[in-house]
Formats: sequence, structure tokens, C-alpha cells
Amino acid sequence: MSERRGRGYRGPGLFWPLVLIGVGVIFLLVNLGYLQAGNVWAVLWRFWPALLILAGIDILFGSRSTVGAVISALLGLALIVAIIALIWLAPQIPALRTLTASAELRTERVSQPLEGVTEARVVMDVGSAEVTLYDLEESASLIEADVSHSGELRFDVSKRGSRAEVRLDVRRSAPLSWFSGQRERWNVGLSREVLYEIELDAGSGTCDLDLSGLRVADFRLDLGSGETRLKLPASGDMSCSMDLGSGGLDITLPEGMAARVELDKGSGDFRPGPRFQLVRGKERGDGVWETAGYATAANRVSMEIDMGSGLVSIH
Repeated sequence: MSERRGRGYRGPGLFWPLVLIGVGVIFLLVNLGYLQAGNVWAVLWRFWPALLILAGIDILFGSRSTVGAVISALLGLALIVAIIALIWLAPQIPALRTLTASAELRTERVSQPLEGVTEARVVMDVGSAEVTLYDLEESASLIEADVSHSGELRFDVSKRGSRAEVRLDVRRSAPLSWFSGQRERWNVGLSREVLYEIELDAGSGTCDLDLSGLRVADFRLDLGSGETRLKLPASGDMSCSMDLGSGGLDITLPEGMAARVELDKGSGDFRPGPRFQLVRGKERGDGVWETAGYATAANRVSMEIDMGSGLVSIH
């Protein structure tokens, strides 16, 4: 009995304690300034599957014998040393620099001249960045954007006659802002001379969207947990579709614009303001709200709002 117990049983393994020690060492080196947090997460984001492989090896062989336990512990130690070495050496060696290049927050400026464009569809996926959208004054550009980001910025413009399609997003290879405290920022300006369709996919960042000086036919917003301020145009016939998560939405409606809201009520609070009257549905549930004279107004906006758990207010 004792012989079988000695062969088939051992104490707690060394693999996971070594992993915890290694993670603690990495955090300590970051706090002391020897390692850059962005580089740490860029390397870990690429190589974390290796930890699963080694954990599987430890489960298969580490619990079967003392020799297996020692081997799995050595593999775990080698992994930790290799990761620290990569984090330390990658920025200094050209062949390894691509491992951490995407972790560096940098700013790029992109622009596209008008060149006869009168209508444009603009699609932006901003991730968790903080966003400012505004109208360009006295500019010959269709779009001008300063994008502070980590990753690969993609800016594509296609034209057909007087209509343009613009796509702007970032291909991210590491979740920099989650861990390093750095926040991506987008400042996007659009021409006052163009009639726009705008699609914006936003995450946890704050969005300040000033459409008051723009001509917008259609606006679509997919919002996550970030807070958003939206100023609607002062004139025109506009439609909006807004799919909201847990983030809040504060809408400014100009005095000269009539409005209609079709609300799919979530768990959040909806505050339409004194200009709106409930025309169908429930005051604290799904319903349709309108301002006076909406049906015959020349300048009006129709909004479809799929609420989440955040506050939606219109003033």
C-alpha cells in the first residue's frame, strides 16, 4: 500500500506557484520602471496560449510522478524567463520590435479632399477610444482626423461620381487601454458642404458628437458602456438609429427641429424633456414620443432608440 502511494501520489505541484511568482516579478519590474506596461501586455497577448499548453502538460505528467513534476516546473520557469526576456529585448532588437510596436500609443493624421463629393457614407469603429466629432470650418477636406491609437490604422476612401465611402478603424493586436491606463483618442472633422450617412461603433470611451453644423441624412450609433453627448443638426430631415448598452446618452435637440422617438425601453431611465408628448405606448415602457408639429415639420429628426441600462435624456 505504501509503495503504491509513493508512486501515485505527490504533494502540490510547482507549476502554478512558479507562474504566480513570475507574474508578480513582471508586475514588480513594471512598477519599478524596468519594463513598459504596454510592452508587457503586447507580448502576453500574443503568447498566452503557451500557458495553456504548459498547464495541460502539468495536468498530464506533473501529477503522475516526481520526475514529471520537476519537468513541468522547469518548463513553467523557462516560459516565465522567456517572456521576461522578450519584453525586455523586443524594443531593442529590430527582428523582435514588431512584438511591441502595436503597444506604443501614437497619433496619425488622415484626410481626404472634397474633390466634388456632395454625398458621403462614413463608417467608424472606434473601439474604446474617446471620440470628438465636429464640423470643419473653411476647409476643402471631406474628412480630417487625428487618431491616437495602438495598432494598425485603416483609412479607406472610395468614390463613385459625387458620392464617397469612407471607412476608418484600428486593427488592434493588444488591449492596451485595458491595462496600461493609456486612452486612445479620435478627433474627427467632417465637411459642412456634404450630406452624410454616419455609422459609429463605440465602446467604453466618452463620445462628444457635435452634428449641429453638419448635414446628416442618416446616423447610426452602436454604443457600449461609454458616455455619449450628441448634438443634433439645426435643420434637415434626419433619421437616427441608436443601439445602446450600459452607457448613457445625452441628446441636444435644437429649438427649430421637430422630433419623433420610437423607444424600445431597457432597464435605464428615459427623460424626453417637456417638448415631447407620448403618442403611443407606455410612459415608463416601450412607446412613441413626438414634439408638436412633427408630422408637417420641414426640419425634423426621427430616432429609433434601443435602450440598455444607461440614462437617455433629451433637452
